Amino acid sequence: MRILAAALSIAVWSGSGAFAAAPPSGPPAKPIATAPSVPVSPSSAAADAAAARHAKRIACRKQASEKKLINAAKFDFIKQCMLKP
Repeated sequence: MRILAAALSIAVWSGSGAFAAAPPSGPPAKPIATAPSVPVSPSSAAADAAAARHAKRIACRKQASEKKLINAAKFDFIKQCMLKP
């Protein structure tokens, strides 16, 4: 039984890459130069509006938290705060 368990563990370890070759010795290779990252799609008005709405909501939630509002009062405050310019 022990031999079977040992053989099985060796098979699993060797198949998983645990006995992979050592990394090459010598000086490290230079990193490959890549093109500067370019956004996939240009910033649109919808994305900007969504970001502004998110920031506004976070600010309103912070204000509600500072006022220690809870439950319905908190949600009503956030709604009213979101409607303000």
